[in-house]
Amino acid sequence: MAHILVVDDDELILKVAKSVLQKAGYAVSIAKDGHAALELLGQELFDMVITDANMPNGVSGFILAANIRNNERINNTPIMFLTGRKDKADVARALESGADDYVVKPIDPDIFTGKVASLLDRKKSSFSFAMTKLKAPGTWNLDFEIVAMSEQGLHLVSKSSIPVNSKVRIDSELFEDMGIKPPMVRVTMCSQLPGVPAFMVEVSFVAVSEFDLSHIRRWVIANNRTESA
Repeated sequence: MAHILVVDDDELILKVAKSVLQKAGYAVSIAKDGHAALELLGQELFDMVITDANMPNGVSGFILAANIRNNERINNTPIMFLTGRKDKADVARALESGADDYVVKPIDPDIFTGKVASLLDRKKSSFSFAMTKLKAPGTWNLDFEIVAMSEQGLHLVSKSSIPVNSKVRIDSELFEDMGIKPPMVRVTMCSQLPGVPAFMVEVSFVAVSEFDLSHIRRWVIANNRTESA
């Protein structure tokens, strides 16, 4: 399940956008201005950012988009502008700041979700995090097995279903071996495995420091090389 960050200082727009996206099957987080959005982006990886153009407190959508594009960790994140500004100059400025698409308010659910799906599909086809297979025991108030890991998150096999959007800290000897603290994760997908009493669970890292991410990145790269050898 893709996790989308929606940024707008209009609470009604946030409510409508969140409702439309959740009905389309996406996990949604919201931020009421650009500063709050930058804080969330520093803590968690999102599959997409949807932002208004004009916002208070000195961080407009244009500045937010430029910050995302200048951050190596998140610069591949698709960005969509959702705004009442529809002049050609505004569209051009949004695209120059790093936007991938531009939707004019009010929200048309079909057009809106169609553009979101298109951008997410484009991201999948153009980029993916390296993922390496592994087996490592872990605890999360229940037993599970980590079966794959990337810089973005983990794939787990659990005997119990885990609610999507749950945010918890997990522990495993795997992270001790890397020299990092047990990470906080958010559940993005949980589905029954066919023919067995178990669930495949996908989780994304939340509020992981750049230091810890660098250790995870090196571990994944090293084990991919070992696996390919």
